[in-house]
Amino acid sequence: MAAPPRAAATTSVLPFALDEVALGEGVFAERRRLMLDFGRGYDEMRLVQVFRGHVRDTVGDWFDPADGAAVVAAARAGTYAP
Repeated sequence: MAAPPRAAATTSVLPFALDEVALGEGVFAERRRLMLDFGRGYDEMRLVQVFRGHVRDTVGDWFDPADGAAVVAAARAGTYAP
């Protein structure tokens, strides 16, 4: 079996906008679907809890656990401003 032709060394890659390309069927599309499904099913409070754990590890126990629900509610309402 012959090897596919190779591009010349002078071939360059140019930047492109995301709307100029599409992800066809294949392993990458399947992995994207799995990651999106995982993200959609991930509970927001669980994400905040992981964040809290990282913050405690780096700066101490200053983060109020009761504030996590308020942050999620503000984010859902589109009014969250850090």
